[in-house]
Amino acid sequence: MLSAAPLAHWREAIQQTFADLDLAWPGGESSRTAMARGRAAIDTLLARPERTSVVVTHGNLMTLILRSFETQFGFQTWERLSNPDVYCLTAPGERVEIFRTWGFSLTPPSP
Repeated sequence: MLSAAPLAHWREAIQQTFADLDLAWPGGESSRTAMARGRAAIDTLLARPERTSVVVTHGNLMTLILRSFETQFGFQTWERLSNPDVYCLTAPGERVEIFRTWGFSLTPPSP
């Protein structure tokens, strides 16, 4: 949740939460907290024996989850998401690989 009350400049408020991961608007959670919550759910799925899982979430949390794996994902990624949008995370070993399966690629270049 970004804020308990509507924010007049919500887009700028979201941008600020990507710039300052610890910023929490009144009644909302910080990006760091949301990222940790989302990442814990993904890590739980990756530890399961099933080879395929599907996760559905909103764009802000999805971008934060992607950012937990690759810091290049951020506000600009969120801003360019389509609705719907689909990303695939694969874990061929210890490293998680991310690619966009919907539309054109927004995956950042490898470091």
